[in-house]
Amino acid sequence: MTELAAPDRAVAPPILNESFTGYYRGHAKRTLGETGTVRAAQREGALAGVALLEQLESEVGCVSCIFVGNAHRR
Repeated sequence: MTELAAPDRAVAPPILNESFTGYYRGHAKRTLGETGTVRAAQREGALAGVALLEQLESEVGCVSCIFVGNAHRR
């Protein structure tokens, strides 16, 4: 997994669009732009999935959203 800085997050929307519809898609797009930590998983050089992570306290965080491309689901 690698971290996606804000300028690099433009690679994520195609997978996000495969994963969500309606309200959830809009929420995920907003969260992608606002979240401090975004991690990407790659498989064979292609983006497979993305995790949006939120820091709640100094030692406490949560996973806000995870989305995985159709080609990488079982």
